[in-house]
Amino acid sequence: MPRKKIYQLFMCLLLCLAAPAFAQGELNLDTLTQQAGKELYTNPDKAIKLALKIYDLSEGDTQHQIASLIIVSNGYFSLKKGKEAKKYAFKAIELAQTTNDYVNQVKLYGLLGNHYQVLKINDKARLYLNKAEEILQQHPMPPDMAYLKGNIYAVKGNSYKNDLDCDFAITYFDKAINEFKHTQHKSASTNLRLVMVQKGFCLLEKQMPNEATAIFNEAIKNTSATQYYDTWVYAKIGLSKSLAQKQQYNLAIIQLTEALNGSPKDGQVEIKNDLYRNLSDNYLKLDDLNNYRKYNSRYHETLVKATANKEHSFNWLANDLTDDANEQLQATRTTYKIYAIAAAATGLVLLFLIAVAIKKNQKKAAALKQQLFRKTLNSQV
Repeated sequence: MPRKKIYQLFMCLLLCLAAPAFAQGELNLDTLTQQAGKELYTNPDKAIKLALKIYDLSEGDTQHQIASLIIVSNGYFSLKKGKEAKKYAFKAIELAQTTNDYVNQVKLYGLLGNHYQVLKINDKARLYLNKAEEILQQHPMPPDMAYLKGNIYAVKGNSYKNDLDCDFAITYFDKAINEFKHTQHKSASTNLRLVMVQKGFCLLEKQMPNEATAIFNEAIKNTSATQYYDTWVYAKIGLSKSLAQKQQYNLAIIQLTEALNGSPKDGQVEIKNDLYRNLSDNYLKLDDLNNYRKYNSRYHETLVKATANKEHSFNWLANDLTDDANEQLQATRTTYKIYAIAAAATGLVLLFLIAVAIKKNQKKAAALKQQLFRKTLNSQV
């Protein structure tokens, strides 16, 4: 579904927002950090190596070390190596906590929340998102970091959409939209459009095509396919679905055709697959069998590649879920060991106390026996 794909894009861009946040330091380290950040999603392996180098070079400079660890964590998330990504995220959190760096704590808890949300472990996702929100409430962010609250609301909205319903999700999407509209941060415009598209698909689920049309149009207002292609193309798909819900299939086809013509030649196969499927569905509604067969054929041609990509993603999720389950199992075993040791220790203490009590009672009984024996002797004298 397009909604799932735009969700994945949304996650990716939000992870990118965990960018370095530090005062100007040594020019060399700043330059290297910026370079590593640029490599993050084009060459994550190179970004990780460079960031680890920055970490070693910046010993004693907590801000640069945190920045480098964030890049390493993002890099591993990009490579779908969740275990390593979490390892470096937690390491960065420890550093941020020692220096009361609340900005990076919020970013990192948001990063972890994103990760668990992708794994569909929504309770754990909200555990970290709630921590981020608590910090935001207790420690107001500098004006240039105010967009962070919007990020947390946006991700939280997605987590509620996954396991509750769109009503609750829309509440958080609206909060995120409000925050993004009131900040000048360079990322706010991109994230604002992404959240609008997410909200639009929620409105479609609620059978509210007019409201969905309005927000899809607002999301791509004054934009083009070359500026924000992924956001633009899914807004177009959303507009086509809004029109289809109103049985305006010809207009829906116009939106989809514009989206198809605007897609690059090497565009993502999943996007083209979605476009072909929606085009074939709309032509079928119009009983245009020639165009239906044409686009249905293209849909099935691209479905093979799209399915292969989904299987690759599924294998990654399965492996990461296994890692997370193993971590929880190890934690459970450790907890059981602690309980067992505590129970054994408690049992020994109780046995000791019982033994002491028995000994005292035996002494009292012996003393009473002696007193009784003496009284008996005295009465016989």
